[in-house]
This record gives sequence, structure tokens and C-alpha cells, in this order.
Amino acid sequence: MAYYYDPNSAAQYAMQLLRGQMVTQIISGQAGQFGGIGGMSLNEFMLGKPEKPKRSGTDIMNDALTGLIRSDAGMLRQASKNMNEGGALVKIASKGLKNIDEKLTRMQDIIDLLRDDTSQKNDVLISEYNDLAQGVAATVSNTDYNGIKLLDGSAWDSDERVSKNADGNTGKISLQAGKESTDLTLFNLEGLKTGLNPLVYPNTGDQTTWEARLNRAESMVDSASSMVSGMRQSYEARSGLYASEANFYERQAGILEEAAKRSRPNDEQSLKDAILDILLRDQGGLFDRNT
Repeated sequence: MAYYYDPNSAAQYAMQLLRGQMVTQIISGQAGQFGGIGGMSLNEFMLGKPEKPKRSGTDIMNDALTGLIRSDAGMLRQASKNMNEGGALVKIASKGLKNIDEKLTRMQDIIDLLRDDTSQKNDVLISEYNDLAQGVAATVSNTDYNGIKLLDGSAWDSDERVSKNADGNTGKISLQAGKESTDLTLFNLEGLKTGLNPLVYPNTGDQTTWEARLNRAESMVDSASSMVSGMRQSYEARSGLYASEANFYERQAGILEEAAKRSRPNDEQSLKDAILDILLRDQGGLFDRNT
């Protein structure tokens, strides 16, 4: 049997296929360039869009409270991070102070050795003393955290993160802690960059005796050493305090996040019961800001 190609029949068949595809797309709501019927599929046009289930006022209020709790939990998480950052800052400051303290201790030893030296001339010890004094100045200038100079108050005026106190001897950084903030005190040691005068033997005819120069150097070193030692103790205590605060905020954030998980609308427990249950099960010590 012979078959003949009829171009008109082929065109009609192609149009039927195209129409069928268009109808299928419109019914399913997936019509691309053909759009839909007012943005609806044919099914939606004929039967109407299904209504969203109405939510009760309790569900809406519960969602609002859950959102607030999660927001507070996030705020406490950030407070914990801030306290950890404050702890890292004081550790770096403490390390710089320890470095200075060690140099000052060696400078005091050199003064004692020079006083006992009957030759009245020891260029090696004097050179070491002066190098240590320069090392103290360098430590003051270079001890920093993320660009914040921790010991050099001369840089605080140009750093908006640090507020220099009126006395000029201290500065402060505010660490956000929840809805409040806590101040971290910085100690200004810029005077040590030039205050530790270099030791030199008196020239011929100089009215200042060698003994007087040693006494003056000893007085400056002792004063600086006492000051630095007190600052180190303060920072070490502050480091432990920030660690405790960070741990406290982290625990409280965990409590709130767990409460938010338990406060879904389908839960049998009320939001209040969920919070009380978690607090009683996972209670921690309270932090006193005045300690």
C-alpha cells in the first residue's frame, strides 16, 4: 500500500498538539507566555482558590512571643561574644604589662650591679639598661587589639572606640551586654615612653654625681614597676570576670532558644510552663555586676 504526504493534514495535526499543550498548561497554572486567567489556573478559576486556614489569636500571640524570645536569645549570644572579646583584649594588655614588668625587674638588677661596681664604669650594663628602657617604650606603643592601642593613651584621641577620661591616665571601651553595656578600663602608660631616662656617666665638671643618677633611675623604675604590677592584677581579675559573664550569657541564650522551640502552637505546654520547666532543669548561677 502506498502512503502520501498531505501537508495540510500535518499542519492541522500540529495545531491540535499545540492547543492541547496550551490547555494543559493553563489548567495546571503553568502557562508561561500564555499567562493564566487573571493569574489563576483553570482549576482555580472554576473551583476557586483554597482558603488558608485561619489562625487563632492565641497562635498569633504565641508566634509574637516566640519571635521576641528568639530576638532576646540572639542579643544574649552577641553579649557573650562581646564579653569573650573583652577577655581577649585584657589578656593581650596583660601580656604587654608582663613584658614591661620583666624589663623593669632587669633594669632594677642592673642599677644594683652598677651601684656595687667600684670601677664606676661599665658600658655593657649601661647599654643594656638603655636598651631595656627603649624596649619598654616600644611595648607601650605596640600593644594593641584590632588597632586599639591598649597602653598608649596618646592614640586614644583619634580612636572613636576609646573614650579618654578627664584625668588622662585611663580610658574606657564600652562592651554591649544585652540591653546594657559594661565599661572596660584601659591604663595609659605613654609616660613610660620617655619617663625612663637613659643612664649616662657624668661629664667632667658635671654637678650631678653618679650616685644621684642611679638613685633617680631607681626611683623611676620602682615607681613604674609598682604601677604596672597593680595594672596586671586588675586585668587578670577582669579577664576571669569577662569569662564568667560570657558563660552566663551563653547559658541564658540557650535557655531562651530551648523555650522558643517548645512554644510551637501544637505543643501542649504553654510558653510560660516551657520556660519555667527549662529554668528549673538547667538553672545556673547569677552574675553580679558589682563584684
